[in-house]
Amino acid sequence: MERFDLSKDWVLLLPTDIPHVKKASEDLSRCLGLLLGREANKGPIILEPSSPLVCDEQAHVHLASDGEGPEHRGYSWRVGTDRVEIRGESGRGLCNGIYSFLGALGFSWPSPGEERIPQSKGSLAQTRIHDSSHPGGFHPPGDPALVPPLGKLRRYLPAGKKELRKIVSQGEVFFFWAARQGWDALVLPLAACLSLGRRKIEQLKKAAGEFGISCEAGGHELSLLVPKRNFLFHGDFFRMEEGRRKKDHHFCPTSLGVISLIKKRGEQVLKKAGELGVYHFWPDRGAEKIWCSCPACRAFSPLEQYRMALNAAADVLTGVYPRARLSCPEEEGECNIGMRKNMFRMERPSL
Repeated sequence: MERFDLSKDWVLLLPTDIPHVKKASEDLSRCLGLLLGREANKGPIILEPSSPLVCDEQAHVHLASDGEGPEHRGYSWRVGTDRVEIRGESGRGLCNGIYSFLGALGFSWPSPGEERIPQSKGSLAQTRIHDSSHPGGFHPPGDPALVPPLGKLRRYLPAGKKELRKIVSQGEVFFFWAARQGWDALVLPLAACLSLGRRKIEQLKKAAGEFGISCEAGGHELSLLVPKRNFLFHGDFFRMEEGRRKKDHHFCPTSLGVISLIKKRGEQVLKKAGELGVYHFWPDRGAEKIWCSCPACRAFSPLEQYRMALNAAADVLTGVYPRARLSCPEEEGECNIGMRKNMFRMERPSL
């Protein structure tokens, strides 16, 4: 069995058409330099595959991509005598492959800014890894061929405004960690986006983009579209339980006033947050099945009521950002309400 020989003079061959792999390849070079006992930032040089400095006998790490879109995150890698091949379905997948390879060498990054370097400088046996849906990520149900690949991405949702402010302050340090951990997208809570401002959001998008990580918006914020301050004068907007209106969770999705409010409020929220490509309006955490029991809503299951509300949000999104997509978390049970064309399926979020 071939082994990765650290005693050789390795070079990295980097594809020129994937700009966001640059930082990951520089990180790979630096880490290999540490294993080789070289000074900081003195790892293997990075070259284009066509460089005249590379000959057939030169030990090299070949980085390649199949050219798929960033929603395809799979990768594979293998070790030969004088050649290591790391291939990704996309640039994002290639980043995942690079950090999988470094993880097999013994590197780890428990938290942003923290790095654990392997103590042993031994060689690495030939390994092959193929990964298209990392454990812990969101995986779409049913036949994968019938489900948009967006549902397979691993999405990081900050715990709240405090953590998001920390991410903003960490900047590149956080996204280095996120890339090393295999996260594909950062989901910015919409409520926090409204206070962050466009400039900060653009800074986050730029820092994330250097690793092929996308920025999305939303979370368990469906109720943001029907603010509870409306309860005093529009109690009929909110769900009914045992004949009484409640404002604690969700709203009445069959109310024409609610649909009108979602349109107005949704446009305000989306325009202030800016265009991010993908949005999420998930039900209140822990209250996914708590919906309305008014005479009009009684004919619909909680899942169907949620789908009706989500479709209303999808219609607003189409009008504001025609190219953006809206996630549709899947719940158990039958649903006779279809999805809008700008929606994609994903497993119920567990964050």
